[in-house]
Formats: sequence, C-alpha cells, structure tokens
Amino acid sequence: MKSKSSDCWYTPPEIIALIQSCLNGITLDPCADNGKHIEACQHFTVADDGLSHEWSGRVFMNPPYSWMPKPGSHPPDSATKPCMKR
Repeated sequence: MKSKSSDCWYTPPEIIALIQSCLNGITLDPCADNGKHIEACQHFTVADDGLSHEWSGRVFMNPPYSWMPKPGSHPPDSATKPCMKR
C-alpha cells in the first residue's frame, strides 16, 4: 500500500508476518515511518537518522525510495547476516 503524499510503500502485513516468523521477531526497524507500522523492539525514524546509529539484532527495513542507503554506507557488524532483500 502506498501513501499518496510520500514515496513510502508499506510492506504488506502478510509479508511482515512471514519475515517476523523467519527472523523469530524483529528487533530493529532503522527506517521506520512515523506511525511505526512494523512491530519491532526499537525503531529509528527519518528524524532519528537511522543510518547514523549502530544496528544489531534482527533488522528489517523498507525505507522510502528517496531515503535508500547507498550500498556499503552502513557496514554491518560481524553478526549481521542478510535474510532477504528486495
């Protein structure tokens, strides 16, 4: 579902449910919208500048297209492993 006033495309709930099941829950959404639609232990919104924070745990992100990080702009710690990307 897309918000008409932004470039945010929200991940469908059934996809989020599959991701939560795959990851055994989400601990961080570093690109959360202000409504924090993703159930996670911690959220960083654009105001928090999620790319400037340290990430750890089970991370899910679906950033607005205008806010897409450049590949390699946030080096993961040694325990971070990709699960899936679109």
